[in-house]
Amino acid sequence: MKKIKVLFAVCLMLMTSTVFAQSENAWKGVRVAYNNFDTDTKGADAVMALSAGYVHSFAVSQNIPLFLEVGGNILWVNGDVMKIDGEDLKLKMFAVELPVNFGYKWNINDDWSIFPYVGATFRGYISGKLGNQKVFDDAEDFEKWKRFTAGAQVGVTANYKNFNLGAKYGMDLNEITENSKVKTWTISVGYNF
Repeated sequence: MKKIKVLFAVCLMLMTSTVFAQSENAWKGVRVAYNNFDTDTKGADAVMALSAGYVHSFAVSQNIPLFLEVGGNILWVNGDVMKIDGEDLKLKMFAVELPVNFGYKWNINDDWSIFPYVGATFRGYISGKLGNQKVFDDAEDFEKWKRFTAGAQVGVTANYKNFNLGAKYGMDLNEITENSKVKTWTISVGYNF
């Protein structure tokens, strides 16, 4: 029931955002990113993840450059997470992310702007394996992982004309598995149109 309430709130926020006045400084764009994906599990290393997605912004005010930025990403996680009996244990996951950010766009001049923001990311995992075992099914060696997580994030995007470079840190608010929350450092590049 809790998940349904959260999803309802997100949908409501996305629907009401379309009534905000659209500004000439609003943007739509595509992003690709490198993510340092850490499950915060004892003895486990962070692994590499790649993501690609779309963002769309909406002006919140006519007079102040406050923006709501929403989007969707595909996330692919792949890397050696730990060694067991001298053998590397690989984590592979595939997920869909829905980020919602609120920030201030500071225009430095006609070419440069900076967009610091805070926000939330809702992540739904489509598939996942740790070694040879599927993490979202009952496995012999570990408990079943959760398919849905939600987290908070803080970041900044620097824009030069239509190109941008961004960095953010995010941390899940709920556990993906017992005593494990996902933390990510992300570096992204993108293009606004």
